[in-house]
Order: sequence, then C-alpha cells, then structure tokens
Amino acid sequence: MFRRFTLVFSALALLATLFGSGVSVNAQGPAVQVISNLNVRTGPGIDYSQLGTIPHGITVYVEGRNRIGDWSLIYTPDGLTRGWVASRYLNWRDIDIATIPVSDAVITDVVTAPSDVTVASEDAPLTTIAREAPLYQGPAVNFPLQTNLPVGSDFVLEGRTGNNAMLLGRTSDGRWRGWVAADRIRPGVNTSSLPVLDEVIGSETVYQQFISRLESTPVMPTISAETRELFRAGLRLGLRPNVFSKSGDCHTDNMAYLLPFGVGEYDLGPYPELQETIDFFGVSPRDGVANSFVNESMAASSAFTAAAVMDRVWADPTHCAAGQAPFTCELQLLRPSIVLIEFGSADIQVYEVQDFSYYIEAVLDDALLQGVIPVLMTFPSNENYLWEKSLQFNIVLLDIAAERGLPLINLWAALRPLPNRGLEADNFHLSERPDGRFINFNGDQNQYGMAMRNLVSLQALRVLQRSLLTR
Repeated sequence: MFRRFTLVFSALALLATLFGSGVSVNAQGPAVQVISNLNVRTGPGIDYSQLGTIPHGITVYVEGRNRIGDWSLIYTPDGLTRGWVASRYLNWRDIDIATIPVSDAVITDVVTAPSDVTVASEDAPLTTIAREAPLYQGPAVNFPLQTNLPVGSDFVLEGRTGNNAMLLGRTSDGRWRGWVAADRIRPGVNTSSLPVLDEVIGSETVYQQFISRLESTPVMPTISAETRELFRAGLRLGLRPNVFSKSGDCHTDNMAYLLPFGVGEYDLGPYPELQETIDFFGVSPRDGVANSFVNESMAASSAFTAAAVMDRVWADPTHCAAGQAPFTCELQLLRPSIVLIEFGSADIQVYEVQDFSYYIEAVLDDALLQGVIPVLMTFPSNENYLWEKSLQFNIVLLDIAAERGLPLINLWAALRPLPNRGLEADNFHLSERPDGRFINFNGDQNQYGMAMRNLVSLQALRVLQRSLLTR
C-alpha cells in the first residue's frame, strides 16, 4: 500500500513539471487544470459511484483532499459538478497539495451550485448535460438503456413528458437520440414550450446504429494527447516501454494468444515488419519469465469479468500482496508501459450494461493511477448468442475509450468477415486452428478468430511501439 501511494505522489511531482501554466489561486480555493478526461466520484476511491466525467483542459477548484492526498474534492466554476477525482490528473504547479484541507465528505447525487454562481435561463432546444445522463429508449427509466451521456455533451431537445420528468432529444453530432431525466440537463432551461411526446425509439433502429458505429470504428488504435502525456508520466515512474501486460477472460487466458510469438512458434507470412515488434518486447518482464508474450498474467483467467479482476479474493497469494486485486498485482509485478484489456464475453452473462460500465471504469482508473496505458479491446460476438446485449456492451467500450482519449483495438470489427464472426460453434469461444497453437498469418487470420486476434494485437503493439514507445 505504501509503495502505491509513493507512486501517486511521484506522479504528482512529475506532472507538475510536465505541464505549464493554467493554475491560479483565489478565494474559492486553488484553481487547477484537468490534464485528462476524468471521472468524478461521490467519494475518494474507485469503489464510490461515478457522478460523471469532466473533460481534459478545463479548470476546477479544489476544496479538499483525503488524508493520503491521492484523491481531491473539486467543483467546476459553474457549480454544476462537485465530487472526488484522482489527484494525479490535476496540474498542481506552484501548489503544495499538503496545504489543501483534509475532507471526509461523501457527495450525494444532487449537485447544488454555490450561492455566487448563477445560470441564465434559456429556451430550448439546445442545452448541455450537467450530470452524467443515462439515455433511454423511452420516456421512463424502465425502458432499455442506450448509453450514458457524459457531462458537457450538447443535447438538442425535441420533446418532454407531461410531467416534465423526462426529455426527448439527440446529441448535436447526431450519434444518439433518446430520453434523459430532466434533472440531468443544465438548470435554467425552459422546457415548457416543448411538445408533449411519448415516442419510443425502436430497438431495431438503436441496434442498427450500434452495428454501424462498431463497423465504422477503426480496428487499430489512435494515440491521443492524453495517452502521450500518460506515457511520459509512466517513464518517469520507472515503467518499462518494452514490457506489456494483458488482462481478460478465456480469450486472454489461452496458450494460443500471443504466447507463440514468445517461443518462436509462428509464421508472419505477409507481415514481416511485425518481427521488429516481437523483438522489441522480447525482454524479460520479471524473474523467470522470458518475455511479455509468455508471461502468465495475474490479471487473466478463463472466468474473469471486469469485476473479478479487481476483487482481491481472486489474487494469487504466491505473487500478490495481501489485499491486492489481481489487476493491481499484475501491473506492479511487471511495471509495464501498456496493458491490453479485453472483457465482455463473460460479463454479458452476469451483468447489466450499467454494471459493466462501472467495473470497466474501475479497471481503467487503477491502470491510470499506476501510470500504465490501458488499451481497450472490443470483444467478439455474433447474432446467435446475446447479440443485442453484446452490442450494448461493446458500445460502452467505444464510448469510454473516446471520452477518456484511450487507445482501442476494435476486434469486433476485425472478426466481422470471418466464418461465424470468428467464433466456435458454441458462439462464445474464439475459433482456433485444430492442429495446435502455431500462429500462421498465411491465411489463418481470415479463417480463425484467435489468429485474427493475434494479428490485430501484434499490429496494435506495433502502432504503440513506433508512434509512442520508441519516440
């Protein structure tokens, strides 16, 4: 535990030197700049519920901290968002966090603006989301959930319920349309002129939109400014650019996934350039382990969900400290620069979409607190097994990656042209060549789901290597 907090304070010192001005102090408390898209929670830790998100680049006021100092109580200048955020992602230049008063406040879901903040009334139809807003297909919270709209999203209003409790609208980019609770939009908006409606967004339309988004999202990750900042912070913390980790369920806890690259059992076929990436990650990540490809991850197990990987009950006591979650343990064992994360296939069997979103966010928070770049991966699915739910869960992954500026591998799209969408006859496990784990890119990637996953994973590692890790 002490070591983890030491890392957090080291990161704070580093980030203070990396990022320049944009910090001032006034009577409202120290004003600091947010340096990454950031979750706001009701209390100082990832076990507390999420109130919403605040975007990279805005200024917030700090009114308190927990005793350790790794979490800060903040509010936005408009007074609409107040809660706890990870201190590491605030620019503390010229401010000593020790001077911030200690607080044990736990925030309720109701956010009240300070008395000196006023919000001008305005007419519909354009407004913004003031608190993270579940977007439903119909005009009540018992209708299916489509997604969660983050704080700050522009929202074009179209209608309301008779009691003004729910509002129909769409995001300004046209990506989403549905119903939100009226208390989730910016206060002061006059909705009385909106027509009273009871429209229900058709499931067929919603899920076709999901499919279109998944099909149009690139397979390879993009490297955002936030990711570059995190990588630089990780280097200063001693993380190793030529070591990666992996976390996931049965698709990851599989000897056919990545391991053959570490023992020479592969044929790159038309992709000879990938040898450079195999060589780059060929160093030993920990004692007794030859390279990252063959490392048996503490954070990968056939039955793992995004919740289980953060549950200390499942940690290996021979490698993990008492009280450590498997995910935390794995990252501290390897000190990698990046971690490949794929959850969802097991999660859709036991959780609802809101739960999955919460648990994935907790996994990402833990990686970010340790300075490790989390690389999300969509998971495979087809029309024969929990199809609509799998689409919802994969959309959550797209949204989280976009909102946080994190790299994402769209495995779902890569598998789309393959027989049975890259799955075995059970419509759950990735299909594999029947004669063993040997990786052959002379056509296997177009036939077997595991071969395609190996290809896109290695290609993504190459993208990260060449555009980030070796620069």
